[in-house]
Amino acid sequence: GFRAGLLGAGLNTPFGAFSVDLTQENTQLGHAYGSADGRSIKVAYSKSLSETRTNFTLAAYRYSSSKFMTLSQAVDARERIKSAGFRDDWLWQGNERDRFDISIDQPVGHFGSLFLTGSTRQTWGGESSSSRQFEVGFNGNAGDISYSISASRNNDEYLGSQTQYFVSLNIPLGSGAKSPTLSTQYTGGRGQGSSLRNYLSGVADDAGRWSYGVTQATDTNTSNSGSVNAQYRGNRSTLRGAYERGGDYT
Repeated sequence: GFRAGLLGAGLNTPFGAFSVDLTQENTQLGHAYGSADGRSIKVAYSKSLSETRTNFTLAAYRYSSSKFMTLSQAVDARERIKSAGFRDDWLWQGNERDRFDISIDQPVGHFGSLFLTGSTRQTWGGESSSSRQFEVGFNGNAGDISYSISASRNNDEYLGSQTQYFVSLNIPLGSGAKSPTLSTQYTGGRGQGSSLRNYLSGVADDAGRWSYGVTQATDTNTSNSGSVNAQYRGNRSTLRGAYERGGDYT
């Protein structure tokens, strides 16, 4: 099982908002691996500038040992120890020792907002590593169409540097309540291939009980794929159905 306790405090001042969170967790791994526990501390600061409507947040994290795990990490660990040839040192590889995050959001008139995020992290272990990631982008709208454009840069001590680009569009195909929406997402980077995902979704009745979706995806690293799904939401139950097909599966 997994247990975690959180104790936090916050203070709002004319200079900004400050907060401190302390977390203690314990994970029962089973399969003769006993338990693992750890502690974390998070210190955060946020400030909004009313003159420019700029929002920024700073957050620093520190973990007491490599055995600190979140709920998702605990679930993954309990599954991994069941595999043949498992080594217990694999559980702690890549776990964070400390992390620092920064986030800045700047509205740009009625067009949208410009954002910038950055993160540095250090991991535990004999093969400890450091990495830095930065992302800059813009979320906006043009009439009923919303869009997002961003570029990110990741510098890792072992993996090197990687740059990735992301573009998404959400386009309503009509103005009625039952008009579908087309969503398109593109992700790509030098030497990493690219992917394009198109998703059409909508409702088929005025009450909104019947909904549907159609997906088409193209990935240069894997096979093309597609799917259709439908859902009916009743007063006491929900019925779903889906069909997927790809180059290597159906």
